[in-house]
Amino acid sequence: MGAPTAEALYGGGTQAERFPQVLSEADFRRIAEECIDEYFTNTGETRRREVTFLRATPLRLPAGEITTKASLTAGVRYTGSTPIRIQIFINGRLYRSLSVYYQIRLYDTVLVANHDLRVDAPVMTGDVRTQEITVTSDSAKYLKNISDIEGRVPARAIKADTPLTESFFQQPIAIEAGAPVTIVAKYGTVSVNAMGIAMQRGRLGQTIRVRNTASGKMLLAKVVDGQTVEITGKT
Repeated sequence: MGAPTAEALYGGGTQAERFPQVLSEADFRRIAEECIDEYFTNTGETRRREVTFLRATPLRLPAGEITTKASLTAGVRYTGSTPIRIQIFINGRLYRSLSVYYQIRLYDTVLVANHDLRVDAPVMTGDVRTQEITVTSDSAKYLKNISDIEGRVPARAIKADTPLTESFFQQPIAIEAGAPVTIVAKYGTVSVNAMGIAMQRGRLGQTIRVRNTASGKMLLAKVVDGQTVEITGKT
C-alpha cells in the first residue's frame, strides 16, 4: 500500500477548519511597509530610499478578528537587512510574534572629494563635487555645500571620491609658536590687554599656552584670531 493521504491523516478539511484564515506574503509586505513609512515620517527623514522585501512565510490563523502591530525595534540598518517585528492578535489576544526582513537603502546628495585632499590645505570649489551616495550610517553628518566647510581645512588626508563629513574638518592654524599675540583678559565689562608670545601653534577656538611678555607668566588662552588670544587660566 502507498503512503496515507493527507485526508486520511488529518480527517479531510480538519486543518483548514482549525486555521481558516491566512496572512499572505502580500499581507506581511503591506503591514511592514506601512511601519517603515511611519518610521521615516516620524523621524523627518525625506531622503530618497529603496525598500526591498526579502522574505516572509504565509501563516495560517484560527478564526477570529485579526489585528497586527508592527515595529522597527532596532531602527533601520543601513547595511544588511532590517527586521520588522510583527505581533499578530486574534480577538485582541496575542497569538504570535514574528519578524519579516527588508533591505533599506537610503541615498543622499553630498559633497565628494574630486581628488586627494591634504591635511590643513584650504578646500576650493574645484576640489569637490556633489554626488548621490548610499548612506551607510545614521550618525554621519554629510556636508552638502561648499559653504559648509568655508574657513575650515581637512583634519586628515582625504582620498578622492570620499563623501565628506563634518568630522573630516577642523579650524585652520591661526597662530604659530613664537608669534607675538595680544593677550585679552576680561573682568566683567572691563577688558585688559597685554603683549605676549604664543608658546605653541593654535587653531581658532583652541586653548594654547602663552607667555606674558612683561611679567613672564605662563597662561592658558583661547585663540580668537591670528593676533589675539583670550585668557582662560594659568598653567
